[in-house]
Amino acid sequence: MVISDFSGLDLYWNNRDGTFSPDMSGAGDRRYALGMSHCIVDINHNGMPEILMTGMNAPTVDRLNSAKAHPAHDPDARKFRTLMTAGNQWLEWNPQRSLTDFQPTGPWQKTGWTWGVSPFDFDNDGFLDLFITNGHESAASARDYETYFWCYDIFFGRSDSDPAVHQFFDRSMAQTRGHGLSYGGYEINRVLKSNADNSLIEVAHHLGLASQLDSRAAVAADFDLDGAMDLACTTFEFWPRLRQQLQIYRNAFVESEDQHWVGFIHDPSTLPPGSVLSVRTSENSPVQRRWMILGESYRSQHPWVSHFGTGSHHGVVEAQIQKPDGSSVRRQFNTDSYHSFSF
Repeated sequence: MVISDFSGLDLYWNNRDGTFSPDMSGAGDRRYALGMSHCIVDINHNGMPEILMTGMNAPTVDRLNSAKAHPAHDPDARKFRTLMTAGNQWLEWNPQRSLTDFQPTGPWQKTGWTWGVSPFDFDNDGFLDLFITNGHESAASARDYETYFWCYDIFFGRSDSDPAVHQFFDRSMAQTRGHGLSYGGYEINRVLKSNADNSLIEVAHHLGLASQLDSRAAVAADFDLDGAMDLACTTFEFWPRLRQQLQIYRNAFVESEDQHWVGFIHDPSTLPPGSVLSVRTSENSPVQRRWMILGESYRSQHPWVSHFGTGSHHGVVEAQIQKPDGSSVRRQFNTDSYHSFSF
């Protein structure tokens, strides 16, 4: 799976013989995006992994489409600008090695100029939540260069070198971003809380995480090993001065007796990427799964650790690890502790 800016999602199916087969159509129109990062989740607990690809929505494009304003000489402009600026895309794998749309309810698709995403269960209720970092260039003015880009500048750029086009962009940049206009600026970081009915709600303001600083990488991890998932993100700020920061947020939310958890610290030498860790609190409870992969989020790497909220369940949980070769092992573990679980 490769996700990239202006190119969206490309899939390469593993042929199990050391080669891969590209699939450029399996995701349909959902593959188009200004792709930045991804995560693998199973929000509906059906056992099939879902890809959440982050992207960027454009209010300017929404306004142009509402006004039916598009260039007559380029009939594909409206179609593809709409696809590329839909925002985030959510797809679910099928056993037949194909992808289908996944549509949870809530404000998950249009989350701004989105960069990093990290799944985590901040309240240990057994449902994965999402931390999303936002913002590109917040400058002296809240006026945004996006309007000029989608109405003018996008139609001038070509792959071939052209001195006239180069001169046009020099003047355009000087009159817009050079005059203090923002570009995807003043967005806020978001936290999407997941619920049992597959719905998502935005709670970043309530958790003190709705930072308006231009942010990039996003990582969720239990830094102090207290069972509550913490967060880290980086910033890339352009105004009033250029600077980068590392910000760490300690989770002080989990204080209730109904917010239990279990965690596993893995050995990378014995647990390869592609392994799946499953946890069930009771025979009738949904199964939580974590896919052990490399490269989630944006310019970051999560620790080789799995964390599961178990809600009001306190005592023993059943956990299973399945390797890519199909071998598996199942054991029982106590809640509210980290364990070593590997072959």
